[in-house]
Amino acid sequence: ARFFKKIGLDFIYSSDLYRTVQTARIVAKAVKRPVIFSKEIRELNVGIFNGQSPNLYHAYFKNKLERFIKRPPQGENLRDYQRRIYKFFKKINQKHKNKKILLIGHGDPLWLLEGAAKNKTPRQMLKMYGNRLHPGEYKELKLK
Repeated sequence: ARFFKKIGLDFIYSSDLYRTVQTARIVAKAVKRPVIFSKEIRELNVGIFNGQSPNLYHAYFKNKLERFIKRPPQGENLRDYQRRIYKFFKKINQKHKNKKILLIGHGDPLWLLEGAAKNKTPRQMLKMYGNRLHPGEYKELKLK
């Protein structure tokens, strides 16, 4: 929060799920900006695996690459989610041209967003997975 207070922010967008709401409120208080909560940047919809052990979700796929194309019942695949979060990212960037926007979200969705912004293929995405954001990290991302 002190870092963002120092550099200044114009807008804060956050997933509306509990752990991101907590983080967003801390940052918002420090930078004196309201938070815009959005369902559009929630975690991946894992369908029937929601609330279950992540192991069940992962066992549903033959390999990690299949997560980009195969949808779990009542859920979305990684490519679906990547399109959804990138569309949201482009929309808020268009709406707030040349403004500093903080997007507070979840690790995998932000990894997918970065891959979309950098036009990475699913195979390239898997290679960059180890460099994804972890809790409390910040990375600047710009549209091309």
